[in-house]
Amino acid sequence: MHPRITHVAVPLPFRTTLTFTDGPQGTVDLAPWIVGKRGVFAALQDPVLFAQVRVDPEAGMISTFRDNDLLSVRPTTSRQGIA
Repeated sequence: MHPRITHVAVPLPFRTTLTFTDGPQGTVDLAPWIVGKRGVFAALQDPVLFAQVRVDPEAGMISTFRDNDLLSVRPTTSRQGIA
């Protein structure tokens, strides 16, 4: 079973501090996926909207809402970027 995200905090715009079910915790810079992008990720360039990121407890991934669309980042994707 893949690890799931259990907690998320937003210390700075485009950065998330994540805690995983198997223990590791770290900060991920999501700027490469957001800054300057178009489409569904364009709205996340707003720091206020980005700060609304949350953990989807059923999926175990981070997500946010934008106009009834759920934007999600899988644990395996986010874990690769932990600093």
